[in-house]
Amino acid sequence: MEIISISDSRCAECTAATSLSNLVEENNNTNVKSARDVDFSSAEAKNLIDQYHIEKIPAVIATGEFKKDNVVFLWGELGARMLDSVVVIEATPPYVNATNGNKEGLVSLISIVDSTCKDCSSMISFVDSLKQAGVKITSERQIEYSTQEAQALISSQDIKRIPAVVLSRDIIAYDDIRQFILQTNGTERQGLYAYHATTPPYLDLQLGKLVGLVSVIYITDNSCADCYDVTQHRAILERFGVSIANETTYDISSSAGSELKAKYNITKVPTLIFSPDGAYYAALSQVWPTVGTIANDGWFIFRSTEAMGTYKDLSSGQVVSSES
Repeated sequence: MEIISISDSRCAECTAATSLSNLVEENNNTNVKSARDVDFSSAEAKNLIDQYHIEKIPAVIATGEFKKDNVVFLWGELGARMLDSVVVIEATPPYVNATNGNKEGLVSLISIVDSTCKDCSSMISFVDSLKQAGVKITSERQIEYSTQEAQALISSQDIKRIPAVVLSRDIIAYDDIRQFILQTNGTERQGLYAYHATTPPYLDLQLGKLVGLVSVIYITDNSCADCYDVTQHRAILERFGVSIANETTYDISSSAGSELKAKYNITKVPTLIFSPDGAYYAALSQVWPTVGTIANDGWFIFRSTEAMGTYKDLSSGQVVSSES
């Protein structure tokens, strides 16, 4: 095969054309007879771009015996286009747009946070996932949501939760990220894309408060020595990502326990109830109807005590063994 690489010396951030051609040359199944580079600004490059409908620079054009079975798989791995007479490999971002000469895929990122909110979730993992996906972030900074700049972005980008991340339009140069944007109904506003926290706790700007901090109440029966350990529920809540603000334990015979028994029609102990903020955890809310109920005041009441182990039936006063 023969290889021609088209590169743009103005784009230091772009994938090197030599890197693309090396992927071909270094493959054991290829025999490259000649390889040369032409600059994007040259007449030859313009002709090649027009002839082969190239959109992204750097690009590599390979001619010769590129349709043999032992190398066809390579073109698939490189995302190449196989035409009648050539195979064309175009750069992944960042790259130069072959039509207008603009650099694309150089992303600016602004994180909007409330540093006074020690319990708020973080967008760090989201940003890290972008970097791991190969996104080239050339500008990254953090601003407080109370600042004038942040408030302007919150308004223009229709941000409803804090923390949030605002990305420049260059993010759509990345095919996988563009698909994610489409799947999540991401909307471009004034050349920017915004994503806010999806995992509680976060600051809900419409409600004007922090949501997703859950208060948990364990209800026990001290007379039942064989009853299951009610604190097992904590590990289950944590597996659903629940952020627990505080925990309280009441014996069913106490005044507080008796009030809760009457208020929520508790018939079996041990059990737990937790505050309405549990509704902000989508996976937990989805599974909850199979194990419990939600009261009119929004509190979650666990009902499937038999699934946890030995418990006491308050109606009969009998201890029911998990083995029975």
